[in-house]
Amino acid sequence: MSWEVRYAEDVEVYHLTTYPVTENHPTVTDQSGPLSQRPEWLLLILNVAAMGEHFLNVVDPPPVRVLWFRIDEHCQLVAFDETRC
Repeated sequence: MSWEVRYAEDVEVYHLTTYPVTENHPTVTDQSGPLSQRPEWLLLILNVAAMGEHFLNVVDPPPVRVLWFRIDEHCQLVAFDETRC
């Protein structure tokens, strides 16, 4: 099982939306919170994304940063998706 994830970051808050890749698990989940409370697994992915310049360009913020990526059932990065806008 894997999920498509949209990460958006405002000045002080993050928003995370996960979309299941298979139709057998159609539940979409949302999570938000202060930047200081982002989960460790997410911080690892964000660091790799920043180093590889995978964040999408935001023309008219907010959000300040946007990133689409895919994770597996262990919240490990599978791939970045830079085709989304």
